[in-house]
Amino acid sequence: MSLVEFEIKTPVADAGLVANVRHSLSLGLPELCRLPPSTRQLSVIANGPTAWGAEFGGNPTLAVNGALRLFTDRNAAPNYWIGCDPQAHLADFLKRAPQSTTYLIASKCHPSVFETLKGRRVILWHVDDLATWDLVQDRDAISTAVSVTICAFEVMERLGFSRFETWGWDGCYIDGRDHASPQAHRAIDIENDVGGKVFQTTTTWALEAQDAWNKLRGVNIDIRGGGMIGAIFDFQRSAE
Repeated sequence: MSLVEFEIKTPVADAGLVANVRHSLSLGLPELCRLPPSTRQLSVIANGPTAWGAEFGGNPTLAVNGALRLFTDRNAAPNYWIGCDPQAHLADFLKRAPQSTTYLIASKCHPSVFETLKGRRVILWHVDDLATWDLVQDRDAISTAVSVTICAFEVMERLGFSRFETWGWDGCYIDGRDHASPQAHRAIDIENDVGGKVFQTTTTWALEAQDAWNKLRGVNIDIRGGGMIGAIFDFQRSAE
């Protein structure tokens, strides 16, 4: 398994990111702070196909993007929800946002996200994007990553969590499905062989998997479900 080179294009121009951050900072919201570390475990629920197999026990839960619907369809609520995308469509995931959930919203998110979450508990956090660095450099920003799921681990470590299990963080198609809760996504465009098992995936997911291993190899994460990202972590760990 070899590294792949990618051309990365951001979905929003620099001026749009700056405008979003300026707006969120004007709202006077509480910001992410560092809590003392503990042995608490967090269940991270992403929106891959295997998320429907998530086993919710006594652990606190974090829903990522469209995974919120996996809770609301069961008349349930995660302890936390996290979002980072700067486009307006992120607010579409929040139409039935539970009142009891704490929403961890990146400052570069679109104003419509904050409007949708009025009356909810929102905590602001920042990404060290080059375009907005002048605005957030004194605010203990989170390292840039290619997906909000990767950022989520650093965010939640700051809230005191040190152990993680994930469900639905697959990075591949499983039984022809790309997500547990439907959302727009590109079609299969590559296959990836991980230790003899071939996964149907996309260049976007392949980039996420590569970035995830580079950034999170030392984090205590148990990736459940049998998807590509978990297979890559198992393969790389066995090779070390």
